[in-house]
Amino acid sequence: MRRLLVIVGIVVAVVAAVWTVGYMLPLEHTASYTAVVPAGVDAVWQRIADVDSQPTWRKGLKVESAGSQNGHPCWHERQSGLEMLMCVEASSAPKLREVSLASTGAFHGTWLYQLEPVSAAQTRVRMTETVLMYRPTWRFFMLLVGPDFLSRQVILQLAASFGGKPIPAK
Repeated sequence: MRRLLVIVGIVVAVVAAVWTVGYMLPLEHTASYTAVVPAGVDAVWQRIADVDSQPTWRKGLKVESAGSQNGHPCWHERQSGLEMLMCVEASSAPKLREVSLASTGAFHGTWLYQLEPVSAAQTRVRMTETVLMYRPTWRFFMLLVGPDFLSRQVILQLAASFGGKPIPAK
């Protein structure tokens, strides 16, 4: 019985520590990740802008059209147990695309894709996320994996969809 109490006490202490550390972190974070992707700027733009085909290269993603809000195209994304309503806020092919989280929930944010041709077969992609996270446990998770975790994962999967690896850049 004593061992059980010790185990329960440790679990409670760890959960409390995670919550406390997360609570002390700022609600909003902005992080960017930049890498060179092995494809021309038009091909990279098409891959990012074609939301319906993103599940073919973004692991675990499911997408369903959601019409438009205030004239902006929207869709539902489902990934890792999360469902989010996303909408395009700004788009200037093939250089800039801003997507925002339009649904209410545990966080809100925008993701900005900036594309710049390096050569005919390479594109510098900068993805900047500005996210407001309400749950302290999520803020703690971002502390562990790094603030640019989501951007890195998307660019890694984007480069892999062209058969290569991203080359980190400034």
